Amino acid sequence: MLVGESMEAAGSRELLEETGVALSPGNPVEVLGMWESVYPPVLGLGHPVRQHLVVYLLALLPLPADSIQVQLQAKEVDAGVWLNCEQVSLMLHRGEKETMPSTTAQTLPAIVVNKAGESVPGEVNTLRFRQPVANETEGPRITSGTRYALVLWLDRCRKNQHKADQPSFSANL
Repeated sequence: MLVGESMEAAGSRELLEETGVALSPGNPVEVLGMWESVYPPVLGLGHPVRQHLVVYLLALLPLPADSIQVQLQAKEVDAGVWLNCEQVSLMLHRGEKETMPSTTAQTLPAIVVNKAGESVPGEVNTLRFRQPVANETEGPRITSGTRYALVLWLDRCRKNQHKADQPSFSANL
């Protein structure tokens, strides 16, 4: 956050810088939840040497997902994907593979950053999102804090069931 900048303004600025998505002044931005992050995340890996508070913000865009142009900043974001409530629910499922619905896609269409640093159409493997994380060095995955934020988002999505099929964009910001 910049000096004198509100959390909402900082979130809007970061969204623009990292995804190229600009919010208009009338777009509501609100706090979805907060997560205290510590490293290492488990005491068995050592005493905490770093901690910070992560604030997850929610911004609602009055546009369909396919009309929003996304340009990911290669230094900050590897991939982004539009997800609906059902997809988020399946991604948060950590159960055994045989308990997953047979219709669960192994990959989802995404916007990925290629080796040249350009945002291009691609895919993300959904299995990496459902695997439990033992430590911070296992590579790309959804962090515990982001899982928490997705659960909060999913609860809100279910409360607004009439909007359940409206996709939401997720990027690792």
